[in-house]
Amino acid sequence: MLLQNPETKFYIYGHSCDIGNTRANERISLQRAEQVKKYLLSKGISEKRILGISAKGNTDPLLPNINDENRKINRRVEVKIIE
Repeated sequence: MLLQNPETKFYIYGHSCDIGNTRANERISLQRAEQVKKYLLSKGISEKRILGISAKGNTDPLLPNINDENRKINRRVEVKIIE
């Protein structure tokens, strides 16, 4: 989708689960976002299109962190398209 729409700009947000302390979760989620950025750049996406990357840590879970399955889902990266 990003290759087919070369004018589309976006943000990259890294997330973590609730295991570990806040500082560690922010570091891990930032590393996730940076890896996705690196991957997208390697696929030919222009860095100018990336408006920013951010670490959300465990502040925005998709599911409650009540079991391992939910925690796996909460460990993610989101690419938010800006139109």
